[in-house]
Amino acid sequence: MALASGCQPKQPSSRQESKADTLRPKLEKLAGHLDSVNNIWVADDTRYSPDPFSSPESPYATVSIPGDTAVVGLINRKGEIVVPIRYHQISLGFAYGLNNVGIGDKHGLVNEYGQEVVPPVYDYIAMDVEDSLIRIGMNDKYGLIDLQGKVVIPLEYADVKSVGEGMVAVMKEPQRWGIVNLKNERIHPPVFTYTDRFVNGVVTLQQADGEDYLVYANGTVKKK
Repeated sequence: MALASGCQPKQPSSRQESKADTLRPKLEKLAGHLDSVNNIWVADDTRYSPDPFSSPESPYATVSIPGDTAVVGLINRKGEIVVPIRYHQISLGFAYGLNNVGIGDKHGLVNEYGQEVVPPVYDYIAMDVEDSLIRIGMNDKYGLIDLQGKVVIPLEYADVKSVGEGMVAVMKEPQRWGIVNLKNERIHPPVFTYTDRFVNGVVTLQQADGEDYLVYANGTVKKK
């Protein structure tokens, strides 16, 4: 039912907000205190080695357990461990609520509650997000996952790129791009020499003949 003009949506009550807070996973805290002068979390347990926050406004800092098999995690300014201290590489912060982590030469994703959305199994995970999709790679094959870690386009292409409006450009051989939808169903065969984004259901691409073609999301191709 539509809201009448001038009416405001009902705001959640403090009880509702409190309930939402209790549903959030509780973060483990690294015992210690914030040294605001030196902008660093001082851990009570000397096995942990926090790094300084990069500025007084920086929300996160890395913390490591040094040694032959050193591991690193991420803490916030309250000392809460937002990325568990068990990885070999991490990002200093979150993009779209995700942190790119690594163990050895494998990469995964951890959310802001310290939960592994994607375990470290991929050779490559892109640091950027396109159309709520993330490029992944393994054994020189590439695909796409969504922000929940679900595989959308399987690891079967030489390259892959989201090009908007539910379309994905996929490369089967060097400089031969085709188009599939988000169900990995072929819309166009791999005959185009480059990719571009769809706008209002169409994109202009070239084939090996050097001619421009109007390529439609419905599968139609017309010479321009």
